[in-house]
Amino acid sequence: MLNVRLFKSYGQGTAFTLGYILILYATLPLTPDLIKWVKGTGAFQAFVFGPFAFSVTVLGYVGVKTETYKNRSFWVSLLALGLMFNLIFKNVIAPVELLHLMLYGIMCILLYSLLSFRFSGATLYILSAFTTSLFGAIDEVIQYYLPNRVFDWNDIVFNILGGVMALVIVRFVFGDKGE
Repeated sequence: MLNVRLFKSYGQGTAFTLGYILILYATLPLTPDLIKWVKGTGAFQAFVFGPFAFSVTVLGYVGVKTETYKNRSFWVSLLALGLMFNLIFKNVIAPVELLHLMLYGIMCILLYSLLSFRFSGATLYILSAFTTSLFGAIDEVIQYYLPNRVFDWNDIVFNILGGVMALVIVRFVFGDKGE
């Protein structure tokens, strides 16, 4: 079993996780301009699909390094996540929405690792998912007040889905039961 604790101490985890969240919120006004620039370069699909391909590569590498690839649940979970991402990718109107999956998936893993200093088991999973969902909702409320952004319920759903997919990876791909 892999222990998904990324930080040496609770303080270090708090600083890193809050730093990530603050950077995410601070860049909200800049995101539309960044997306326009990427679309102008003609590399938009790579901008959206590239991080997903990188994530799958990293998961495969970690699976081999930790030998979790020997478990059938590792492959079933990776396949299920790939199929879920494919279904979402084909049905989403704006592929940039998929970035929510990655950004909030990362946030959820950071929160999971941070909260693992204080909680375990189902409580750890529930608090990680709830906190990620709360930060995702706050993100949208902030966007409501920004002149170049809009509040969108679908974004909240993608934020939550990103967190849930990250927890599926933690639990089923790496077998971390939060103990």
